[in-house]
Amino acid sequence: MLRAWRRLVERPIRFDPEHLCTATEAFTLPTPQPALVRLSEALETGAAGDRPPVTAAAEAAVATAELGPAAESFGLWLADAALAQQLGWVRPLPLLAAGLSDPALRGRFPERRPRPADPNWAHAAARAHDLALELDRRAHVLLTVAPRLRAKQAPKIVAALLADDAVTASSRLAGMTDRSLRRLLERLVALGAARELTGRATSRLYGL
Repeated sequence: MLRAWRRLVERPIRFDPEHLCTATEAFTLPTPQPALVRLSEALETGAAGDRPPVTAAAEAAVATAELGPAAESFGLWLADAALAQQLGWVRPLPLLAAGLSDPALRGRFPERRPRPADPNWAHAAARAHDLALELDRRAHVLLTVAPRLRAKQAPKIVAALLADDAVTASSRLAGMTDRSLRRLLERLVALGAARELTGRATSRLYGL
């Protein structure tokens, strides 16, 4: 599952049958070629329309209904891809999936998990869009602060923060010692360009 989501952000957005086949394999979702062709056609049609990004994302998730309940995670994958495409992003982010994993949205019973036509799904999509805007703002702050950093390996640390959810002071990034890396990360926190994500005194994680 993790590999599937990482694959989402590593490649440009494509909805052709070949690319969709690779994606379904990552989700261990056997899919007949005719179904992939129909799904590809539905996604391409949706992408060409003039509709709000959240609507396009919901329609992308709905398009996987033919593949059965097992395709739910794959549907979220497609929804995030469609959202990014409508917003003109070069690479998508797993934003809608993060919102739908919220226990408050799932309810007490798995069978009542919000669907694209449900109000809660739209709520999660709106939250995901807001999160995307906030991450974009934080990324710009980090890039603005980066030239002020004196550490020789600072550009690699900035790139790591932009590329992944979180980094640790023991990540062995850029060949820095734990102490040097920790000082650099704390410096970024002090400058408002990064956040400590755990609230712990040890084993801390840093990210946007």
